[in-house]
Amino acid sequence: MDDDLESEDLDQEVLGQLKAWNDDPASYEQLLIEKADAGDVDSGKEILRILIHRIISEEFDSDVFFYLAKCLMQYEDGVPLERALGVEEQDQSQGGRPYKYNYCQIAAVDIVLRRYAGFKPSKALTWIKNNIGIDKGDVRKRIRPKFDSEFAENADGPLMDALSLKVLLVYTGKLRSELWNLLPANTVNQLLNNNK
Repeated sequence: MDDDLESEDLDQEVLGQLKAWNDDPASYEQLLIEKADAGDVDSGKEILRILIHRIISEEFDSDVFFYLAKCLMQYEDGVPLERALGVEEQDQSQGGRPYKYNYCQIAAVDIVLRRYAGFKPSKALTWIKNNIGIDKGDVRKRIRPKFDSEFAENADGPLMDALSLKVLLVYTGKLRSELWNLLPANTVNQLLNNNK
Protein backbone atom coordinates (compact mmCIF):
# COMPACT_ATOMS: atom_id res chain seq x y z
CA MET A 1 0.00 0.00 0.00
CA ASP A 2 2.82 2.42 0.86
CA ASP A 3 4.43 1.68 -2.50
CA ASP A 4 1.20 2.70 -4.24
CA LEU A 5 1.14 6.01 -2.33
CA GLU A 6 4.76 6.72 -3.18
CA SER A 7 4.06 5.86 -6.82
CA GLU A 8 1.06 8.22 -6.90
CA ASP A 9 3.15 11.03 -5.35
CA LEU A 10 5.89 10.42 -7.89
CA ASP A 11 3.36 10.37 -10.74
CA GLN A 12 1.89 13.68 -9.55
CA GLU A 13 5.37 15.19 -9.30
CA VAL A 14 6.29 14.02 -12.81
CA LEU A 15 2.98 15.32 -14.20
CA GLY A 16 3.58 18.65 -12.46
CA GLN A 17 7.04 18.89 -14.00
CA LEU A 18 5.73 18.06 -17.46
CA LYS A 19 2.97 20.65 -17.14
CA ALA A 20 5.43 23.34 -15.98
CA TRP A 21 7.76 22.49 -18.86
CA ASN A 22 4.95 22.55 -21.43
CA ASP A 23 3.47 25.81 -20.08
CA ASP A 24 6.73 27.79 -20.06
CA PRO A 25 9.85 25.74 -20.90
CA ALA A 26 12.31 28.63 -20.58
CA SER A 27 11.17 29.63 -17.07
CA TYR A 28 11.01 26.02 -15.92
CA GLU A 29 14.52 25.31 -17.25
CA GLN A 30 15.88 28.49 -15.61
CA LEU A 31 14.34 27.41 -12.29
CA LEU A 32 15.98 24.00 -12.64
CA ILE A 33 19.34 25.61 -13.42
CA GLU A 34 19.11 27.81 -10.32
CA LYS A 35 18.17 24.82 -8.15
CA ALA A 36 20.97 22.69 -9.65
CA ASP A 37 23.49 25.51 -9.05
CA ALA A 38 22.33 25.53 -5.42
CA GLY A 39 23.10 21.80 -5.15
CA ASP A 40 19.73 20.13 -5.86
CA VAL A 41 20.67 16.76 -7.40
CA ASP A 42 17.15 16.05 -8.69
CA SER A 43 17.19 19.31 -10.66
CA GLY A 44 20.59 18.39 -12.11
CA LYS A 45 19.20 15.04 -13.24
CA GLU A 46 16.11 16.70 -14.72
CA ILE A 47 18.35 19.07 -16.70
CA LEU A 48 20.19 16.06 -18.13
CA ARG A 49 16.86 14.53 -19.21
CA ILE A 50 15.87 17.84 -20.85
CA LEU A 51 19.25 18.03 -22.60
CA ILE A 52 18.78 14.52 -23.99
CA HIS A 53 15.30 15.42 -25.24
CA ARG A 54 16.50 18.69 -26.80
CA ILE A 55 19.46 17.03 -28.52
CA ILE A 56 17.32 14.23 -29.97
CA SER A 57 14.71 16.81 -31.06
CA GLU A 58 17.46 19.09 -32.44
CA GLU A 59 16.20 22.01 -30.31
CA PHE A 60 19.36 23.92 -29.40
CA ASP A 61 17.87 27.28 -28.38
CA SER A 62 17.79 26.74 -24.61
CA ASP A 63 19.73 27.99 -21.59
CA VAL A 64 20.30 24.37 -20.57
CA PHE A 65 23.06 24.28 -23.20
CA PHE A 66 24.81 27.21 -21.49
CA TYR A 67 24.43 25.28 -18.24
CA LEU A 68 25.95 22.19 -19.88
CA ALA A 69 28.84 24.27 -21.24
CA LYS A 70 29.47 25.71 -17.78
CA CYS A 71 29.42 22.21 -16.27
CA LEU A 72 31.86 20.88 -18.87
CA MET A 73 34.20 23.81 -18.23
CA GLN A 74 34.10 22.95 -14.51
CA TYR A 75 35.00 19.37 -15.42
CA GLU A 76 37.84 20.65 -17.57
CA ASP A 77 39.05 22.65 -14.53
CA GLY A 78 39.28 19.45 -12.48
CA VAL A 79 35.87 19.22 -10.81
CA PRO A 80 34.66 15.57 -10.85
CA LEU A 81 32.15 15.06 -13.69
CA GLU A 82 29.19 14.07 -11.51
CA ARG A 83 29.72 17.13 -9.29
CA ALA A 84 30.19 19.42 -12.28
CA LEU A 85 26.95 18.15 -13.83
CA GLY A 86 25.14 18.62 -10.52
CA VAL A 87 24.18 14.95 -10.16
CA GLU A 88 26.65 13.81 -7.51
CA GLU A 89 24.87 11.89 -4.75
CA GLN A 90 26.33 12.79 -1.38
CA ASP A 91 26.45 10.66 1.75
CA GLN A 92 23.90 12.19 4.16
CA SER A 93 26.50 12.17 6.95
CA GLN A 94 28.54 14.72 4.97
CA GLY A 95 25.76 17.30 5.15
CA GLY A 96 25.00 17.79 1.45
CA ARG A 97 26.91 18.42 -1.69
CA PRO A 98 29.79 20.89 -1.31
CA TYR A 99 29.75 23.73 -3.78
CA LYS A 100 33.06 24.60 -5.41
CA TYR A 101 33.69 27.74 -7.42
CA ASN A 102 35.75 27.00 -10.48
CA TYR A 103 38.00 29.25 -12.51
CA CYS A 104 35.31 29.83 -15.17
CA GLN A 105 32.87 31.15 -12.58
CA ILE A 106 35.46 33.42 -11.00
CA ALA A 107 36.60 34.68 -14.41
CA ALA A 108 33.00 35.44 -15.37
CA VAL A 109 32.48 37.36 -12.11
CA ASP A 110 35.71 39.29 -12.67
CA ILE A 111 34.78 40.22 -16.25
CA VAL A 112 31.22 41.25 -15.30
CA LEU A 113 32.54 43.44 -12.49
CA ARG A 114 35.13 45.17 -14.69
CA ARG A 115 33.35 45.37 -18.04
CA TYR A 116 29.74 45.86 -17.02
CA ALA A 117 29.64 47.07 -13.38
CA GLY A 118 32.42 49.64 -13.89
CA PHE A 119 34.87 48.24 -11.33
CA LYS A 120 38.58 48.95 -11.75
CA PRO A 121 40.68 45.74 -11.83
CA SER A 122 41.89 46.22 -8.23
CA LYS A 123 38.34 46.86 -6.95
CA ALA A 124 37.13 43.71 -8.72
CA LEU A 125 39.89 41.73 -7.00
CA THR A 126 38.82 43.12 -3.63
CA TRP A 127 35.16 42.28 -4.27
CA ILE A 128 36.09 38.71 -5.26
CA LYS A 129 38.29 38.32 -2.16
CA ASN A 130 35.57 39.68 0.17
CA ASN A 131 32.59 37.88 -1.39
CA ILE A 132 34.02 34.62 -2.73
CA GLY A 133 37.16 34.22 -0.64
CA ILE A 134 39.54 33.76 -3.58
CA ASP A 135 42.98 35.24 -3.08
CA LYS A 136 43.73 38.31 -5.23
CA GLY A 137 47.00 36.76 -6.40
CA ASP A 138 45.21 33.65 -7.69
CA VAL A 139 42.85 35.77 -9.75
CA ARG A 140 45.67 37.97 -11.04
CA LYS A 141 48.15 35.15 -11.82
CA ARG A 142 46.01 32.11 -12.66
CA ILE A 143 42.56 33.20 -13.74
CA ARG A 144 42.89 36.46 -15.66
CA PRO A 145 45.71 35.27 -17.95
CA LYS A 146 43.81 32.07 -18.79
CA PHE A 147 40.33 33.54 -19.40
CA ASP A 148 40.67 37.24 -20.28
CA SER A 149 42.46 38.40 -23.43
CA GLU A 150 43.26 41.74 -21.76
CA PHE A 151 45.62 39.88 -19.41
CA ALA A 152 46.65 36.90 -21.57
CA GLU A 153 50.07 37.09 -23.15
CA ASN A 154 49.55 34.52 -25.91
CA ALA A 155 45.83 34.03 -26.54
CA ASP A 156 45.22 31.95 -29.67
CA GLY A 157 41.70 33.32 -30.02
CA PRO A 158 38.86 34.95 -28.15
CA LEU A 159 38.59 34.14 -24.48
CA MET A 160 35.73 34.52 -22.01
CA ASP A 161 35.81 38.31 -22.27
CA ALA A 162 34.36 37.93 -25.78
CA LEU A 163 31.14 36.43 -24.37
CA SER A 164 27.98 38.49 -23.98
CA LEU A 165 26.85 39.71 -20.57
CA LYS A 166 23.92 37.27 -20.68
CA VAL A 167 26.23 34.29 -21.18
CA LEU A 168 28.69 35.54 -18.56
CA LEU A 169 25.86 35.81 -16.04
CA VAL A 170 24.96 32.17 -16.72
CA TYR A 171 28.56 31.20 -15.93
CA THR A 172 28.46 33.07 -12.60
CA GLY A 173 25.95 30.54 -11.25
CA LYS A 174 24.63 31.30 -7.80
CA LEU A 175 26.61 34.56 -7.66
CA ARG A 176 24.38 35.99 -10.41
CA SER A 177 21.92 37.67 -8.03
CA GLU A 178 24.71 39.51 -6.19
CA LEU A 179 26.19 40.74 -9.47
CA TRP A 180 22.79 41.75 -10.81
CA ASN A 181 22.52 44.33 -8.01
CA LEU A 182 25.90 45.84 -8.98
CA LEU A 183 25.00 46.45 -12.63
CA PRO A 184 23.95 49.95 -13.76
CA ALA A 185 20.19 50.41 -14.27
CA ASN A 186 20.56 50.97 -18.04
CA THR A 187 22.44 47.67 -18.41
CA VAL A 188 19.77 45.81 -16.44
CA ASN A 189 17.00 47.41 -18.53
CA GLN A 190 18.77 46.47 -21.74
CA LEU A 191 19.09 42.85 -20.58
CA LEU A 192 15.44 42.70 -19.58
CA ASN A 193 14.29 44.21 -22.89
CA ASN A 194 16.41 41.77 -24.91
CA ASN A 195 14.73 38.81 -23.15
CA LYS A 196 11.24 39.80 -24.34
